[in-house]
Amino acid sequence: SSDVKSGVATFFGGLNNSRFLNDVATQYMRGSSVSTGFASSGNNVQDTSSPPKSNPSTNSILNEVLKEYPNPSATAIYFVFTSNFPRGVNYCAWHSWGTAPNGTKIQFAYMPNTGGVRGCDPGNTYGTPTDSQDLRSLVNVVSHEYMETLTDAQGSAWYDAGGSEIGDKCAWQFRGPVVLGGHAWQLQQEWSNQ
Repeated sequence: SSDVKSGVATFFGGLNNSRFLNDVATQYMRGSSVSTGFASSGNNVQDTSSPPKSNPSTNSILNEVLKEYPNPSATAIYFVFTSNFPRGVNYCAWHSWGTAPNGTKIQFAYMPNTGGVRGCDPGNTYGTPTDSQDLRSLVNVVSHEYMETLTDAQGSAWYDAGGSEIGDKCAWQFRGPVVLGGHAWQLQQEWSNQ
């Protein structure tokens, strides 16, 4: 939908100093503060090659990041959005990590197009009613992967005894709107370790 690119930018732009970020993520940072910024449109790139038709591997998404950002930052999270939703997968998105040829460890998330995908749409009980279904669905899963990447960047930080990260423990549980940058979103809750 026409509102997806600008809506995702609005979501990311509203995160810094938000209660959503500070009330949950800071408790996992062992005394460090949490801040975030969204790369300006000049730092976002578009690859016009065909997206994966089936479940992409971690290495294929890592290679896509490295193709576009050959000197990646260890402090960034690279979100790879695709225009399709692969056949036969049973997830809405995922995050992972890898190492660049120069030794930099990087975090990234694979974000297929969840618009119209049953099981990935949160509905719109609490969000802004004018947002498209495509945007509502995508931002909901982006928030899940973003918070898990912050709190368990390389699969060795916070997860419970069953392997669930903070988004997994509260998957598809909602409570009121999350207001970021003046925009109301319907986002899954995140586990509070407190």
